[in-house]
Order: sequence, then structure tokens, then C-alpha cells
Amino acid sequence: MLWIDCPGTLSTTLANSTKAHRLVSRADIIILITPSGSPVKQSELEELRKLIEHSGNKRIDACIVVTKTDKKI
Repeated sequence: MLWIDCPGTLSTTLANSTKAHRLVSRADIIILITPSGSPVKQSELEELRKLIEHSGNKRIDACIVVTKTDKKI
């Protein structure tokens, strides 16, 4: 297993975007981690969909992991 952490992959910075596009073509699964106090936005899911769609992979599994669910908001 090769684990690659791409912090800020869905950010608008060119460096992160370039890295994400380069690495997603090699991915078997994408794990999107988000804190419960700031859930994933629809725009972020759309960006993730486009990233996967343009990766060249026929299929990439994905899941969302919600952290900090034990904390009161």
C-alpha cells in the first residue's frame, strides 16, 4: 500500500491542484477527511468529481471520513 497525503487537494492553489491531478491517476481510493464542524461543501464534492472524472481511471473508490464528531459545536 502506498499512502500519499495531499493536504489542501481541493484548494485553489496551483501547486496543490497540479499535485492532485498528477497523483489521482494512480489512486485506487480517495479518502476525503473533514471535521464535523465544517462539513464538505457541495462545491468541494463537485471538484472531487471532476478530479476523478479527468484522472483517466475507469474507477476510483472514494469515502468521506468525518472527524471530531465527539466534540460539541
